Amino acid sequence: MRFRVIIMANRRMLSKSICTSIKLSELKTDQARLLFTWMIPHADDEGRLQGSLKYIKGIVFPMLDHKVSEVETWLSNLSETGLIHWYTVGGGTTLFIEIIDWLKHQTLKSDRVKPSLIPCFNGNGSAWVPKRFQRGDKMESNVIEDKLKEGKINEGKPEPENFVLPPKEDIDESSLPKIKQDIENVTQHLYDLKIFPKVHAFKNKYLKDKNARTVLLALSRCFLKKPEGPWAYCMQILKVEDGNFNEREQVKKSDADKAAPVPEGLKNLIKGIGKEIPK
Repeated sequence: MRFRVIIMANRRMLSKSICTSIKLSELKTDQARLLFTWMIPHADDEGRLQGSLKYIKGIVFPMLDHKVSEVETWLSNLSETGLIHWYTVGGGTTLFIEIIDWLKHQTLKSDRVKPSLIPCFNGNGSAWVPKRFQRGDKMESNVIEDKLKEGKINEGKPEPENFVLPPKEDIDESSLPKIKQDIENVTQHLYDLKIFPKVHAFKNKYLKDKNARTVLLALSRCFLKKPEGPWAYCMQILKVEDGNFNEREQVKKSDADKAAPVPEGLKNLIKGIGKEIPK
């Protein structure tokens, strides 16, 4: 089975005119405004990106505890207000997003623009999104198939739509087996997408003497940041965060010990301390 991966830019421009945008002011919630602005860095050079709910939740709000149903409401609001096209192509179920008036707010050098691998919205696609659609569909565009045959798109075992980074709250609270499972998952994605080619060596080395939660946080941030030097980048996070996680775990353990019931025999022993020992 073949999977499609579309790589987006790391940086985009945000004009100060966004503060006086009438369309943005007409949105129903600040969360919808935040979603719109935070989607911008994830769009390709023609302002398009994959549009499944789980994918958008995963790339835009990986560290925030928002529900997929909330993301659906906010995306619908963006579409209704005329900020994005949220559409399917050719009667398929794969969802895409196209940011309207993209080039009015982005200055791109013509020699660096990469043609979008996502089919454009031409008015023939359906702009209506079902409340509960099947996720994980494959890309159906002939453009994408051609690029795959040419070897111009990275292929890996996971598909981005099905991969969601663990929120920071989960990293703090999840059980150790779950943390280790998430580490394996993120590690595989970093390797498959060629973000961190030596990620397996990094993971094996630092899981031995570092807090597993710190390792997961470092790898998750690396996935988001996609730094040029991933090993050094992750090392910086380990140095800063490892002590913090260890300290928090000590506090949790101390609180748990305080909350633990005192055995009856120990209570009697404590009561007897200080009493005169009979002759």
